[in-house]
Amino acid sequence: MPHQTINLQELLDGAGRRAAPTPKPLPSKARLRAIIETMLSLKMEALALYRSLPESELFHASLAKTRLAEGSNRSSKTISGAIEIARAVTRCCPYNKYPRTGTIIIVGLKEDNIAMIWRKLCEPGAFSVIQDEHTRMWRSVRPDPNDPLHLDPYDLAYRERWKDAPPLIPRRYLPLDRVAWTDARNQVPRSARLLTDWRIEFRPSGSKPDQGDHFNIAWNDEEMEKPDWYYEEIRGLVGTCESPEYTPRMFWTATSQVANPEFAELREQALAGAADVARFVFLIKDNPYVSDEEKQRFYDRLPESERQTRYHGIPSASMRAIYPTYEPMGIHGCERIDPLPRNWCRYVIVDPGTGILGTMIIAIDPDEKHCYMTDAWTMKKVSVGEWAYTVKEREHGQKFEAIIIDDTAAKMRCYNNLTTTAEQFWEALEKAEVIPRQYGPRYGLFPAVNDVKVRTVALNTWLAIRQEGPFRGTPIVQVFRGACPDLDKQIRNAVTSLKDPEKRLKDTHHACDLLDDLEYAAAAKLRYYAPENTIAPEKKINLVYQEFLRHERKSRRSLSASGTLG
Repeated sequence: MPHQTINLQELLDGAGRRAAPTPKPLPSKARLRAIIETMLSLKMEALALYRSLPESELFHASLAKTRLAEGSNRSSKTISGAIEIARAVTRCCPYNKYPRTGTIIIVGLKEDNIAMIWRKLCEPGAFSVIQDEHTRMWRSVRPDPNDPLHLDPYDLAYRERWKDAPPLIPRRYLPLDRVAWTDARNQVPRSARLLTDWRIEFRPSGSKPDQGDHFNIAWNDEEMEKPDWYYEEIRGLVGTCESPEYTPRMFWTATSQVANPEFAELREQALAGAADVARFVFLIKDNPYVSDEEKQRFYDRLPESERQTRYHGIPSASMRAIYPTYEPMGIHGCERIDPLPRNWCRYVIVDPGTGILGTMIIAIDPDEKHCYMTDAWTMKKVSVGEWAYTVKEREHGQKFEAIIIDDTAAKMRCYNNLTTTAEQFWEALEKAEVIPRQYGPRYGLFPAVNDVKVRTVALNTWLAIRQEGPFRGTPIVQVFRGACPDLDKQIRNAVTSLKDPEKRLKDTHHACDLLDDLEYAAAAKLRYYAPENTIAPEKKINLVYQEFLRHERKSRRSLSASGTLG
């Protein structure tokens, strides 16, 4: 075989040509233009342009399970809440607080409030943008870095160049055919399913809650008409083991005008340092997007009663507290006295509410120095007989002076229209062998004062510090410290009527039975009477027999009048 000369350079050149990949064609000018336009449009989306105010940024950064954003009107509370929702559903939260998919419940005060939230989330104009004077790129209208309470001088000078920012949730995430409406004409949504697999439910606070859903996020905007949705949210936000790295979260944005007890309780938890509740205060005076002239005009046109809450952000519960001086751990409290002196007289006050019996015992010393709230308790869905025996347990061998009952309930009849509530209570007390020293006109019970204003004024008199007399410098009422935290809570949450500041607002959505009892006691003008021991056995039997005969005679007269007996 003839010898062949191998040219190494040719081999290397050939290998290089064979190994080189086939070059990809360059994108067309139209494709490049489309890519650039897409990139620019993403930079123009609202969440990319948004710049938070200092308090808003603290709100966004918080990892607390429950957050409160409260304060004055026009202070950027609602836009801060809307940003949280938009970041969650578009999967761009910078703090990585939310899962990739989930369910959100948004509860507004009424349907018009829900429509406003929809506009902030899904329509242009949640905030304003302007082209930057140097880069010519769009950016949000911004505060002056040297004076954060006012806007950038350039932005102010070119106010006519401002434009509405695009929707916080771009249409590419939420086509309108994926929205179900409660009222399409007025843009009140009910449910929205995004292409990111997030679902948003919208409900007014006065509606009946849906049951069974698990929520990843709950947003309450403004205070609630009814507390039902709040308690349903608490249930729905219980975390599961499926995604332990993501905590279900609630935030509540509101100007505290209604004095919701639930909102007030969360505020107190935050102020007490609860680890899972954080509070952020937003004020119109710190909002640079409202001019000084508009702030002053808003301030001047508000009456003082509204100014404190709407401008200064002071919670309505603080301004409208009907018993603001009540200090159970201070001047209105005393250490428990156990046992009570035998020469003190005691009264029982009962409020038969719907499904709940609230009962209180008031004791008075012989000098009438104080009226002592010695015991208070509630019972749910129990028979009148069970209640009577709990009263008997507290008798301790000494008659109660009298038993006072809510008069409206006392006169009500049960479904068969034969006996009133007062009759049922008195019969149950007789069976339990509880016989007070004084008999009242309601089958042995005394009717309480129904006039709410009279009761309110009377309790404030009990709470007031006496300015003269032998007990000057002390109030009439004394509460055993720690004896009844439910009563303390009910007094703390009680607010004035909007029409009459001397009258307590009757709250139909929250328990106030023990507070009612204390007001009944104050309005009854209780006095001291020397107590008696319980009835001796032979006298007791004789009394029961006499009462039996009296009822028998009454029944016979009733039957005779109806023509049954001759």
